[in-house]
Amino acid sequence: MSETNQMPASAEKVPPGQRLFQTTFNQAMRCQWVDRNPGILPPVASTLEMKGALDKDAFKAAADATARRHESLRTRFSKVDGVWYQAISDEIDVDVTFIDLTGLPASEQETSLRSTVQRLGTVPFDLQKDVLFRLFALQLEPHRHVLGLVIDHIIVDGWAMGLFWQDFLRIYDSMVSKRPPDLPDMVQLREYAAWERQNLSGRVLATLTDHWRAEFTALPPPLAWNEAGERPRPFFNHASTVVKVTWTLQETKRIKEVARNYNCSLYCLLTAILSMTIQRSSDSNEFLIQTMIANRRKPEFQNLIGYLANAVILRIALPSASTMALAVERVKKKVIAAFAHGSFPTAMTIELLPPVPDNRYFFRPQVA
Repeated sequence: MSETNQMPASAEKVPPGQRLFQTTFNQAMRCQWVDRNPGILPPVASTLEMKGALDKDAFKAAADATARRHESLRTRFSKVDGVWYQAISDEIDVDVTFIDLTGLPASEQETSLRSTVQRLGTVPFDLQKDVLFRLFALQLEPHRHVLGLVIDHIIVDGWAMGLFWQDFLRIYDSMVSKRPPDLPDMVQLREYAAWERQNLSGRVLATLTDHWRAEFTALPPPLAWNEAGERPRPFFNHASTVVKVTWTLQETKRIKEVARNYNCSLYCLLTAILSMTIQRSSDSNEFLIQTMIANRRKPEFQNLIGYLANAVILRIALPSASTMALAVERVKKKVIAAFAHGSFPTAMTIELLPPVPDNRYFFRPQVA
């Protein structure tokens, strides 16, 4: 893969042991946002349970080795002459924390576990100074541990979180077994950034821009939920929760059968159901739904740890007496078009979107 490297004129300002490379478009947007609003964007965290004894030395060594494999994990960000760059370090020392909870009664372990994960997982990173990920291991029993990753969103998306654990655990197992790890080939994030800037130009960029500009023309007003009341001002924060819905195997088979009957994917069917629910809950016949696309169609990007995902916006219009068949048809058409133009960076999407009506609304799409 070809690569360009535009070094700034003031490269001598970069600390020794670091190299500067172009950012992705979305990285540049996040750097600018964090620069204006320091500490407002929390990191993302992921945990998994490990059964068996934990080799602490191998755990730490695997963390360092994973960082050596992926340049994105050794990346900070530097602002030089008003432009943000990836500043890749040759070596880093990964912050690894071990906490022993075995002395607590079982009734207190779960509470302590949640509070510890919350404490370790919400401290924001300094994009210019910090190593942008850290690991922890909480011991609950002699052969039971909870492993945790805390990482800044600027270098990871949902796909990449899975890749991190895949590589880290393979390397950890190799450290314990004294055998070389079996790891797939990959490119580095700086190579993707160079490819993105070279590819998203000229006619390609014009085609993507024209599509999304047309989608964002004369947008519908924000949703007014039935019986929702007035939104407080200001309302925006990062507090959230998770609502889990579990289907039985039989229910899963049935919903897939319904999707086949409508000749659509499971995703399109569920989005159509969501669209009809939004319409009936708001009396709005046109609205926006934000979803994410992995943006990893090229095989060489599929083993890369980095934030490659893009937000795509589905502009759904349904008549008041819409049938399920019509909802599926319209959603399917919008999904196909949106995903075909999904390489348009989120940073550019935000630039094209008209401003929100007032500070009660952070982003135009209210459903994601």
